[in-house]
Amino acid sequence: MVSRMPVDIPDLFVPGRTCGKGKWPSIQFARYLQTGNMLYGPGFPLSIGFPSLYSSALFYADLTQNGGRYAGKLRSHPDEGAINRYIRDVKRGKVEPLDFVLYVPTEFIKFAGKKVPNVETTEDLTKIFTVNFQKNNEVWS
Repeated sequence: MVSRMPVDIPDLFVPGRTCGKGKWPSIQFARYLQTGNMLYGPGFPLSIGFPSLYSSALFYADLTQNGGRYAGKLRSHPDEGAINRYIRDVKRGKVEPLDFVLYVPTEFIKFAGKKVPNVETTEDLTKIFTVNFQKNNEVWS
């Protein structure tokens, strides 16, 4: 998909290299995009969306801790605009963050240059890609 993009995209891992317009990314950049897609959704690196590990954790925490205020009541059809509303409300101090933490590798701690609520970095390989809920009372691993 990256090679088919209509623009040249700088490869973050090979200085001077670009991809898109028929040029393939480096394997490192392809892995970065694939991992980001899994963590933050198919719009990575431009947006956070559904489906993703972040959206699943957010919607679950919202449903179990917040009555579905953001995600809506239907688990199979969450409100996709909820992710951006939640992030915006937390950053503006309108709501306290829900009680969950998604652990990611260092290069995924920021999204579009800004820290994402409920995401922490770790060097502990047993914690990467896990989510802790309600002060570690429930763990997705």
